[in-house]
Amino acid sequence: EIIFNFSDPITYINPSPHLTRQLPVVFINGLNFKPFELVKSGQQEFLGIQLSTIGLRLLFNVSVKEFNNNVCEGALICRSLEDLSQELFSETSFQGKVEVITKWIHHKVSGKQLDKGLDRIQKLIHLQSSGDLTVRRIIHEICLSDRQLRRLSSDWLGMSTEAFILYKKYLAAL
Repeated sequence: EIIFNFSDPITYINPSPHLTRQLPVVFINGLNFKPFELVKSGQQEFLGIQLSTIGLRLLFNVSVKEFNNNVCEGALICRSLEDLSQELFSETSFQGKVEVITKWIHHKVSGKQLDKGLDRIQKLIHLQSSGDLTVRRIIHEICLSDRQLRRLSSDWLGMSTEAFILYKKYLAAL
């Protein structure tokens, strides 16, 4: 997620790496496999853009795993997020904010050279998750070595291939 924080000061506490700090104005929150705590007072106002892991990778060209269990200051990842935050803060209507975000995303991804990884990760995501979805089957279906598949899963999904298989089974069960 890309979160724009228009709130009074909020403290972020992540007990895993023993990290306590104030939430930045704009931050990227990856997949959270461990809980964290927010200490809030006063008014809270957030605007968020929820992305798939593929969207996160396409926008910032950073391994999605880097964002797991972490709140990363947006301006350190992408300088234009700070400008986007200012533009959103001055926009008064929700529809106007949506238009600003849509324009920014279009600008970020238009004309971008897409690598083979995107095609392969789309194939991986769209594999039918029957009970026989295994690493071996995935390797065969998308024509990758075990090592390439592990790297692809980590960079684009933010999790291991085995965790992804369990996640697909979970979604199928729902």
